[in-house]
Amino acid sequence: MNRFINYFANDDKKVGFTLPKAVFNAIGLSWWGTPTLLKSLYKPVAFIILGFITYGVTNYLSEKEIVDQKTFIEVTVNIIQILSMLFVATKIFLFHCYSSDISDAINTSEILQLKYGVTCSTPTGSKVIKIYATNIAIAVTGWLVLGTYKHGHPLHVSFPFDISTKHPIRFLIVWFLEVMCGFYVSAGNGAADTIPLYTVNVIVNFGEKLKDLLRKIGQNPDEDVKLLEEALDLHLRILELKDKLIKGFAMLVLVQIVFTISHTCLILFAATKVDIALFMSLLMPLTFADYLELLVYCFTGEMLSSKMEELRFAAYDNQWYNSSIATRKNLIRIMEALKRPISLNGYGIVSACYETYLNSIKESFSYYIVVKTLASDFK
Repeated sequence: MNRFINYFANDDKKVGFTLPKAVFNAIGLSWWGTPTLLKSLYKPVAFIILGFITYGVTNYLSEKEIVDQKTFIEVTVNIIQILSMLFVATKIFLFHCYSSDISDAINTSEILQLKYGVTCSTPTGSKVIKIYATNIAIAVTGWLVLGTYKHGHPLHVSFPFDISTKHPIRFLIVWFLEVMCGFYVSAGNGAADTIPLYTVNVIVNFGEKLKDLLRKIGQNPDEDVKLLEEALDLHLRILELKDKLIKGFAMLVLVQIVFTISHTCLILFAATKVDIALFMSLLMPLTFADYLELLVYCFTGEMLSSKMEELRFAAYDNQWYNSSIATRKNLIRIMEALKRPISLNGYGIVSACYETYLNSIKESFSYYIVVKTLASDFK
């Protein structure tokens, strides 16, 4: 398995970004390695498959007449799945739009890891990524398996040609494309939601090195100048990496928050209408996946902000009183530089933090009440 991932990732540095690179290549974002004709041809495949299956589901819905409660719920569930596919297509599109910024952030992280000996993992960050990946896999597998079990296809689709088992080749081709659609949904989400965490892990580990340097100030006054030079260099590297991260992911943060609120609103509405089996196998995993996607961003942003806050105190949590006047003045300058808040945000409109996460949950329920009220008015 590792050999396959290494081959697919084409990762020559191997400092922690091998799996994300493999996922990027799998969804057609060939940012590493020598460009080839095959890679160029593969770039639009994710869009083609997602678009083809979305058309099939949309066509199925257009042919469906809502005559009873069962049909209404079936249509609602299919709309939820369409939104998931369209959102992933949007993420992949944004990856193409911000390809240079995102790949630049990853490449800078790798270079700095090799130069300074830090890693792109932290104990808590690694646990979050594992939980996230497991939940996404369960959510996508749930709808693929349930759909196949109930009506032979992972999704409700309809095309101008017969895709029943009477035509086994057509059936298998469409079935395979539906499974690939599920793969792109999980891979696209995984790539978009974990890269900021990988990058922030690097920044956090830089922050720990910076804290250690600042705490040594005053222990040996003769070494203070050297320690301050190293601390300043590390701080500049942190700011450089932070700027590249926000430049590449600001739009994705904004889109993720909007999608989570709207998507979970619809899921909550559908959840009150379906039977327990459908809720447990499809809607509940999708709800967890939505909130977990946003939680990964908010956890990442919170970890970044809290680490930068710790550095402000580290600047004077040392024996500065033993240092020279010049060193104390330089420490004040560093403290002033550290006062500037650093956060993962969507163009300054909204920040990825726990407060935003809690507000999004409240807003999801608020919009659910609105949708429920409007639906009851149309009965």
